[in-house]
Amino acid sequence: MNPGDKILDIHGHFRRLGAYIGRGGEGTVFALQHQPDILIKCYHAGRRALPAYSKEQRAKITQQISMSAALRSLPLAWPRVLIFDELQNWLGYAMYHARGFPLAKLIHPNLYHQHAPALNRIELVGYLLNLLTTLDALHQQNIFVGDLNPHNLLCDPHTGTVTLLDCDSFQIPHSDEQVFACTVGHPSLLPPEFRGKSLKETQRNAASDCYAVAMITFMTLMMGRHPFDHQGGESLADNMTKGFFPYARCNISADGQHHIPLGEWYLLWQMIPDTLQQLFERCFIEGLHQPEKRPTLTEFRQHLQHYHGQLVNGEKAPCLGIPRRMALEAPSSSESKPVMLRRATPERDVVSRVVESIVI
Repeated sequence: MNPGDKILDIHGHFRRLGAYIGRGGEGTVFALQHQPDILIKCYHAGRRALPAYSKEQRAKITQQISMSAALRSLPLAWPRVLIFDELQNWLGYAMYHARGFPLAKLIHPNLYHQHAPALNRIELVGYLLNLLTTLDALHQQNIFVGDLNPHNLLCDPHTGTVTLLDCDSFQIPHSDEQVFACTVGHPSLLPPEFRGKSLKETQRNAASDCYAVAMITFMTLMMGRHPFDHQGGESLADNMTKGFFPYARCNISADGQHHIPLGEWYLLWQMIPDTLQQLFERCFIEGLHQPEKRPTLTEFRQHLQHYHGQLVNGEKAPCLGIPRRMALEAPSSSESKPVMLRRATPERDVVSRVVESIVI
């Protein structure tokens, strides 16, 4: 598919694809011509040509569309309408356009100042709290994100909204206690119980999402540093398998010897309230191989709300705490790669009316 090509919705109304937005592993995203607040995701022809994939994915998207009313108030890049080509072959779906910056760029010491030079901890913790609110609402509907990572969280500095992208990869409940699986996952954020397994055969749950929340919260407060990075370690995958969390009290000797990465990372860790540090220790040590012992969304919200209050009241320093020399030692990872800005908009009510009256 290309800009200018004709598409039609479930009711047979013709429209045209607008500007090219970006391309991912499963499909290509375009704006809707004359209506750029609506995006169209067209799955790659090669994938749609696979009968099993096409049948399963279309059924999943149809199920998601049926759940739209219950999720309308949430900041999600949720499928809203099925889209077809001129011959009525299924192409993909329509969704809202997102505005903002990927969290991955805001928590990278070498990138955040390019997009949000005045960024501070009050804003970062606010983003985390908004994310937790959305995740809690999804969990109440038995929807689990699965592939929760800083690249698919779009932060709007004007509203504080965090929009979840890649919603077509979520684990969605189906009839007879079956689910449409989340078949993808960022290797560095997968909980131990899922590593080395086929994600197509794996059911996500609250504990697995909470593990990802702990990882993202840690990386946000530590400006991109992965919790299992440490001195003397091997590859990140090996470090995660061994489960050595260098910031834990039990891994810091009485004379201050530790395996925390060189630089200012220990000082940055000290800026985090003790109660939050304890949640990280619970998740990455006690709860590493015992999912039921991981902190819940409620616990993270409670302690982040307290921290947010301390930052606002001046009890804790709101600055990011990143000296220039620390930026030079920033994690060298894919966090610096460009991320496609796509989907959803905080102007939900206005765009909703437009979608219903024009696209549907």
